[in-house]
Amino acid sequence: MNRLDWTKESRKGINANDVAAIMGVDKNRNALDVYIEKTEQDRKISVKEDSLYFEIKLEELVAREFALRAGKRIRKDLRNICCKEYKFMLANIDRKIIGENAILECKVINDQDINYFEEELMGSFLLEAQHNMKVKEAEVCYIAALINNEKFILEKINRDDKLISKIVKEEEDFWINHVEKRIKPKINKK
Repeated sequence: MNRLDWTKESRKGINANDVAAIMGVDKNRNALDVYIEKTEQDRKISVKEDSLYFEIKLEELVAREFALRAGKRIRKDLRNICCKEYKFMLANIDRKIIGENAILECKVINDQDINYFEEELMGSFLLEAQHNMKVKEAEVCYIAALINNEKFILEKINRDDKLISKIVKEEEDFWINHVEKRIKPKINKK
């Protein structure tokens, strides 16, 4: 599936990269941004070809480096699937770990210091991992990150059903009471 098709498909539900915005911990997006992306079907989708090309190439590099350093076998999983229980929850993971009930998310982070990764690991990356583990019914999510093309970080996140319950509740409220009813969410200004 190409990026344009993936973007169109992602409008049909909530993806892992939407969770932090919905829950108010994303520094770059908020629930209103997600609402607009999901409800404005006529809005033109912008795909930067060079940027996308290099993002895909670098994620492939990160995935291979993860396999090498972690000693694990991985496989691409290009399907965009929805949760069996909650049809509005979508997942599109970077890789599946062969022989484990685990998934891999690859990150390429530029122009940020190492503290950025640590903050995101405890915030949006953690929520993204839990969302994807719910949808994919996985027990573990590995996050492999290349930071500023100079530092490689590997983290393991275990499934947290208590946190997943909170995520599902927030996503369900957002989807049913805002997206389906076409009611813009209120955003608290800080």
